[in-house]
Amino acid sequence: MLNGDYDQWVISLIAKMRDMPSDRISVESRLYQDLGIWGDDAAELFLEYSEAFSVDMTGFELAKHFPGEANFFNWAIPGRKSRFVPITVRDLVEAAKQRKWVAPR
Repeated sequence: MLNGDYDQWVISLIAKMRDMPSDRISVESRLYQDLGIWGDDAAELFLEYSEAFSVDMTGFELAKHFPGEANFFNWAIPGRKSRFVPITVRDLVEAAKQRKWVAPR
């Protein structure tokens, strides 16, 4: 499936799923904190991502990185530090290249 620039392939996938222009997404964008991806949308993104790029997602923990639908009112409190470990677009690009999920630190 992939020829060329992984950055653009991953950004295009996210832009399509978020219905936003791809030029508003960079490799430094954090999925939850910057792009507002969480809950069912995050689960759907990772399912499509893992299939599109043939990434082994063994060890991936959605709840470690994204709030669930039930936590809707807890995610946007100004000044509150997120307890969720950020995942950047670059993390997805690197995992796509390796075909294996490596958890961000």
